[in-house]
Amino acid sequence: MSEAGVAIAIKAWLEGQEAAKAQTAENDKIERELGEAAYTAPIDIDRLDRAAQARNANQAERLAEMVRRNIVTMRRLAPKDRTIFARDFAIYRPDRPIHTCPPNVR
Repeated sequence: MSEAGVAIAIKAWLEGQEAAKAQTAENDKIERELGEAAYTAPIDIDRLDRAAQARNANQAERLAEMVRRNIVTMRRLAPKDRTIFARDFAIYRPDRPIHTCPPNVR
């Protein structure tokens, strides 16, 4: 990546870290409720379900926000830097054709 691209990516990463810190209290509250629901006898299935659904919703919101921030970052990058950033952002890697030597090479 170019120096400008690295600077943009670092700034975005720092912003993401700050966002994660801001969410810590809410995450802890949700996880505490889920743990209490799971370990309180007798098990209240409805309480456990609400707590699990709250965790699912919270995780989905955090993932969506992370993706949104990454797309904003890519828009700020130069085209060559976007390619590098986008490929690092993706989990899937397309298969590459098997490299074969021409038949006349031994």
